[in-house]
Amino acid sequence: KESLNLDIECTVSVSFVEIYGNDILDLLKRGKRCGQNKVSAQRCVLDGNAEVTVECIDDVMKLLSEGEAQRRKASTAMNSRSSRAHSVF
Repeated sequence: KESLNLDIECTVSVSFVEIYGNDILDLLKRGKRCGQNKVSAQRCVLDGNAEVTVECIDDVMKLLSEGEAQRRKASTAMNSRSSRAHSVF
């Protein structure tokens, strides 16, 4: 097969937020609250959340680990590390 040389450059950035009730917290900024603008009934736009540029899978894994450490957790009868929140990476 012929290889294509397309000379494409890209940048990949990640964010990691937690949604807990009506609060949206930035897990890459030590749980700091994000601003949110409701655009419609089904869509919100976040203001002030971190966007961190990553260059390799190790960068991604480090940010996942750091963000996971910031998540709200409490023990329940079913799970010792339960979270009452949703997170989005």
